[in-house]
Amino acid sequence: MVMYLFEYKKRKSYSVPLRTLLFVQIAAAFTACARIYMYPFTSRDYCYYTDTDSVVLSNPLPSEFVDSNELGKFQLECMVKEAIF
Repeated sequence: MVMYLFEYKKRKSYSVPLRTLLFVQIAAAFTACARIYMYPFTSRDYCYYTDTDSVVLSNPLPSEFVDSNELGKFQLECMVKEAIF
């Protein structure tokens, strides 16, 4: 990031304003951490679907992983009886 900022300031004109520059390294690090956190849930035999921040399982998660008010825990949004993926 520092090198990008340094190179940006050296240029006289740039087509993208500084506030719109994206730091790919930070985004990649967050995504990697999220995948590491989600792996124990997505690798289960009864995992039917997974997305960036959600998982569809045939069995409920233990209560220590579910809390709608605590950051970093799952929130039970609905119980699905039948689905087509």
